[in-house]
Amino acid sequence: MIPVKEVVDAQYRKGRFNRMDMLMRLVCAERDDPKWWRKYRKMQHIRVIKLRKMRPEKWPKGFEKRRVKLFKALLESFKEKGYDMSVKGIRLDKDLELANGSHRLACCILNGIEEIPVQWPSISTKVRRGYSLKWFHKHGFSKGTIKALEERRIQMLNDLGLKDRTTDDYYAKIS
Repeated sequence: MIPVKEVVDAQYRKGRFNRMDMLMRLVCAERDDPKWWRKYRKMQHIRVIKLRKMRPEKWPKGFEKRRVKLFKALLESFKEKGYDMSVKGIRLDKDLELANGSHRLACCILNGIEEIPVQWPSISTKVRRGYSLKWFHKHGFSKGTIKALEERRIQMLNDLGLKDRTTDDYYAKIS
């Protein structure tokens, strides 16, 4: 088990908070608004299809909508039971960067769960997934969406009692 706030605090790279995808999930869960779920589907589409070069025709019919349904089921499960300890912990690399588990991390933050089980890689690997505000801007998300994510990031840090370690204020550059 590791404190959630320690995991969140480790998600900086080159002066930027690097897991805004987790914030997108958190905002979607909090607002439960069709507009935000469309943004979530767009993010998932870009992440999985375009960046992993997976052709959409290989996806089962309705895959993106099913991802939303699965995430909503996970949210409901966390709300009812908390973290399901029968599920493997989130995966972190040697520097505590999130390798897998951003949905579960968002659920923990949303439900005030302070510690989370983790899996460590069997080798000392570094994960290089980058979902900073720059990623969202590059992939056509609106300035309003980016502003909402940035505001929620600041609120999350305050709620967790963490200091903002951003040295590259990308939001200010695009505003």
